[in-house]
Amino acid sequence: MKLLTLTLLISIFFISCNNKPQNIVKKNVIKIDSIYFVPKINKTATFDLELKKTKNINVKGRIQKSSSTSDIKLKITKLDNKNFRCSWNIKKIKITGHTASNLEKKLLELVQGFKYEFLLDSTGIFLELENWKEIQSKGNKVFEVLLEEIKKMPRMNSQILSQIKATVGSMFNSKENIELFLMQEVQAYFSLEGIHMKHNDTITTPVSLPNPITKDLIKQNIKVVFQEAYSDSTCAIRIMQEVDKNDLKSTVNNVYHKMGKNSSAKKINNQLSFKKYDVSIISDCIFSLKTGLPQKITSRKTIIFDKNKRVDEFEITQK
Repeated sequence: MKLLTLTLLISIFFISCNNKPQNIVKKNVIKIDSIYFVPKINKTATFDLELKKTKNINVKGRIQKSSSTSDIKLKITKLDNKNFRCSWNIKKIKITGHTASNLEKKLLELVQGFKYEFLLDSTGIFLELENWKEIQSKGNKVFEVLLEEIKKMPRMNSQILSQIKATVGSMFNSKENIELFLMQEVQAYFSLEGIHMKHNDTITTPVSLPNPITKDLIKQNIKVVFQEAYSDSTCAIRIMQEVDKNDLKSTVNNVYHKMGKNSSAKKINNQLSFKKYDVSIISDCIFSLKTGLPQKITSRKTIIFDKNKRVDEFEITQK
């Protein structure tokens, strides 16, 4: 069950995420009637970004922590058809807060240099990942390294390993899955583009996103709240995601059944009947009205499963 619990926490993590509340430096608040989020790039612009990520997993009181800092080079070029071609290049990654393990060092060597090349429409809405086959090849190499470590886990057997390969590995098997599960920070950075908001406006949008293991659709309500506009040509936006608890519970059951075929269905159902499930996602963005892009995004996703808890945070800042 420990392996299944860890797998579940990993699978729920891939619900598309946004950001944590941040302490906003006090600025002069101004009134603005409305805003249209769209990149204001005439030809080509390059931005240096810093991405900080932290992960805390608490499984029955045993805590695992990790953190990293990455340098990102973002290049945006306006095309003749008014769409945008972009590249998101991971230039350098540094493990922070602890000494990198041998596994982390291997993964860093593979991930460093990843470059996502993708298209946005004329309003900045994500269209497609162009070099998905290249990302797929690199992603599969990363997964193979992880599998070698998984093989060393206690009570691991060939049947469970095959299930992991077939389920978790499916995140790399199509262009759509790579866009959804491997580009979460990229998608978050451009998540406001194409939206038109009035002052103090709240936009609620229902969406359904798949779980990477079971492919179950999990319903969510995404709320975008216009908070304040400032005299330095920025504004504060909050994004909140409410996950349907019934869909989440159904997905949790299906994950256990899919990954635990050797266990009795009745026993699994009894073990799950008293468990608590919850996912909370809150996002904050300081958005530049001059560039039409975020100056800073912070993100906090909290996953609670019975007595187990996972908290993932990231922060993207323009240097």
